[in-house]
Amino acid sequence: MSKTITSEILVAYSQCPRKAFLLLCTKERGTPHEYTEILEQQRQNNQRKYLDMLQRKNADVQPYTSDNLKGKYEFLFNVTLEANGLAARCAILNKVRTHSTLGHFSYEPTTFAGTHGIKKEQRLELIFAGHVLEEVQGKHPISGRIIGLDDKSHKVKLENSLKSLRPFLEPLQEWAADPSPDPPSLILNKHCSICQFRNLCRAKAEQEDNLSLLDGISTPKAINKYEKKGLFTVKQLSYTFKPRKRKKRAKNPPPVTHKPELQALAIREGKIYLQGLPELTQQSMELFLDIEGVPDQQFYYLIGLLVCQGETAVYHPFWAGYSRR
Repeated sequence: MSKTITSEILVAYSQCPRKAFLLLCTKERGTPHEYTEILEQQRQNNQRKYLDMLQRKNADVQPYTSDNLKGKYEFLFNVTLEANGLAARCAILNKVRTHSTLGHFSYEPTTFAGTHGIKKEQRLELIFAGHVLEEVQGKHPISGRIIGLDDKSHKVKLENSLKSLRPFLEPLQEWAADPSPDPPSLILNKHCSICQFRNLCRAKAEQEDNLSLLDGISTPKAINKYEKKGLFTVKQLSYTFKPRKRKKRAKNPPPVTHKPELQALAIREGKIYLQGLPELTQQSMELFLDIEGVPDQQFYYLIGLLVCQGETAVYHPFWAGYSRR
């Protein structure tokens, strides 16, 4: 079975190599997270709305085919580019003139986002589309665009695209060429909470007693640091914890920091440990600020101020329409 590296797989590698391996080399597809499904639905709606507007304003809009790529039309939509084992999806290709001389043109890609802000994964998807487009049309696109939910067009330069893609493409191409490649090590990270393989990887990590179950150990570098010491599991790490005795009259006691070995001990023994009792001081007047908003839009609509003085507490709500933009 031939293995094709798609936009989804390339972006997955940037989030977690094991996720990309499962998509490329196995039949596992996992269970999509509700949050990612919402973003995908918003992306599709955004793309559909923009394409409807484009078709109303321009008569020269046609579906993508290899024949249409010869420059007959100004816009091509529903694009799937395939070349040399790579496949990139792209919503729209728009024709641009590369020289003033008649006949010199190329196409540039446009993709859509289900968010207002543009994330690095969305930029990477566009860069990959530009790279595959270059393979197909034989001309390097200078730039591409990402359309956000706010209808803003974000221009992305596509120069040196292969250089930025190489760290992801090379290992993926090695897996694609190998009939039975070895899977990468399992390391849980911050992306796991919304990954479709979250349950599969979590169960395997617990079965292995994987060190990445602990906070702060979520990179190969952090894992290697412990493996060099002969520590490969949470249980092994738990036996290395040694509490330090604190001087009773220490003027500047050391700050309390997270210790993975103490967390490992707590997991092994099923107990809760405190490194030190927190010291709380109360002032005659205390102010507590609460801000509610939509982070993706950098929009804050409610600011609440709680004023505590003695035995009384007064809350002041401030409705607002403030944006950092």
